[in-house]
This record gives sequence, structure tokens and C-alpha cells, in this order.
Amino acid sequence: YRETNNMYSLWLAREHLEQGAVLLEGDVIFDEEILTQALKDERSVWVVDQFRKGMDGSMSTTDSTGRIVDVRIVREAMPEYKDNFHKSVGILKLTPEYGKQFSRWLDEDVQAGKVSLYYDLVLKPRIQEQELYVCSIGNLKWFEIDTYEDLQKAEKLFSGDGMKYEIVPIERLKPLEMVFPSHLKNLNDMILQDGIVKLPLLVDQKTGTVLDG
Repeated sequence: YRETNNMYSLWLAREHLEQGAVLLEGDVIFDEEILTQALKDERSVWVVDQFRKGMDGSMSTTDSTGRIVDVRIVREAMPEYKDNFHKSVGILKLTPEYGKQFSRWLDEDVQAGKVSLYYDLVLKPRIQEQELYVCSIGNLKWFEIDTYEDLQKAEKLFSGDGMKYEIVPIERLKPLEMVFPSHLKNLNDMILQDGIVKLPLLVDQKTGTVLDG
């Protein structure tokens, strides 16, 4: 591991790759539905998220059909972020046909002594030779864990019941209960003293009716 990269690990597993395989990077946590979607696709696919500002790592560029036409490793902020820029989620679902071709590419680079590459860069110069498409995760959750801080963020992301929320203008809110002036004053004083709102309001999404808070 001090002298090679993940392409070499994949090369060591090429016998399985050639049978068709799901390639999972071991430092990624994700919603199970992401894998389910990838397995439903009969093509060879690279599972991706939208590449957004603040992201780095493996980025795929696609044509209008969703086929990957370029792969690059991004380490710095880019001047623009296009809709066809995709961030690797660290999951590939490969058919036997693609797996056999990928195995040959890996073997070529290993024989050439290029054992310190990311497997992404093994694919890059050959991406036009075999069709590989993206499979977008949509709104599903995933996280790559490289540090203890990443682990804490991942635990926070995947904890709870998955309730979605948004911040809305106060004019959208409709009170359901009588407002007691003394309660309102106490709440106002607490917010001013703390400098923050500690707890959110529970509001009906369609009507804006305040249910509690």
C-alpha cells in the first residue's frame, strides 16, 4: 500500500472483475437505494453525484446521452460547474464485457510499471473505447470518509429520521394557536440573549400552518 494505488488492488482482483462486478470503494457510506438503482441498469455504469463547488476528486464529463467522455482528478476550484460534470460516488457496476476490457487495461499499466495510479486514470485515456454511462444518485445520501471529521459528518448525515426542511419567509407562516403576549416576550428575550434560534418551528409544508414551536 505504500508503493501502489487502488488500480493495483483492482488488478489483483481482475479474475472477479472479468466476471462482471460491482466495484465499491471501502471508504464510502451510502443509501442502499443507490446500489439498487445501479444494479437495475443493464449497462456498465459509474454512480455519480452532481459535481458542485467545494468538491474535489474524480470528475466525469458526459455527452447528451449520459455516456462518459472524459475523466479527470480535480484538486482545485474550477471556473465553472456544468450540468454534465459528475462527482464519483466510488461505485461502478460493470458488465462482464466491460470488466474483461478493464482487466486488460489494468494489466497493460501494471506491466508498464504504472502501479501508483487511481483506477480512474486507467480509464481516462481509454474512455472512448468502451461505453460507460453515469447513474445519478439524485437526492439520495452518500459520504466519503477520509478523516475523523468526515466520520462525524457522516454520522450526522445518516442519523435521525431523514426529515427534510427549508427556511421560509415569516410571511408564509400561519398561527394555529392563540399567541400569549407573555410567552412571546419570553421567547423574544431568549432569542435576543442567545443570539440564535435554538429550535426550529414545525410547519405544515402545504399550508404554512405552524403546528408547534
